Amino acid sequence: MATRETILTRIRRRQRRGGERPGLDELQQLAAYLRERPRGPAPAVDYDLVMRFRARAEASSSTTDRVASEAEVPAAVARYVVVHGLPTNGCVWPRLARLDWAGAGLALEARDATGEDAVGVSGAFCALADWRSASTRPRSISGVTAAAKSCCRAGSPCRKLA
Repeated sequence: MATRETILTRIRRRQRRGGERPGLDELQQLAAYLRERPRGPAPAVDYDLVMRFRARAEASSSTTDRVASEAEVPAAVARYVVVHGLPTNGCVWPRLARLDWAGAGLALEARDATGEDAVGVSGAFCALADWRSASTRPRSISGVTAAAKSCCRAGSPCRKLA
């Protein structure tokens, strides 16, 4: 069992919900709760979220690349790897393993990263750009290696969180 599942199972046990995963009835109740829950106040978003994210990410020495479709992600990662002189092998998030990494010249395996991996590609449900300097940013954020790449959709649910 992966670390995430272990943690979630412990939480379920402590909440006395039983089982490792929620049952169909519990999932339906949760979906109904989320549909009916009123949304709290949010500031107006009168700017391009993708452009703002990219500007903030690049201001903190991150790189960004925009592709038209998910199928173009392997080529974008390959360009990054070549420009930065990184190895073409590494690991990839299992949900992205179906992309044509070999066709882009990369040998990425669908597995957890090890200390030996210089390149790793993961997905991101919601991307946030931290505009603080590296000296004031929490270690957990600033400790991400330059070779770690994350992929997220521009029209992600984060639009609701802005």
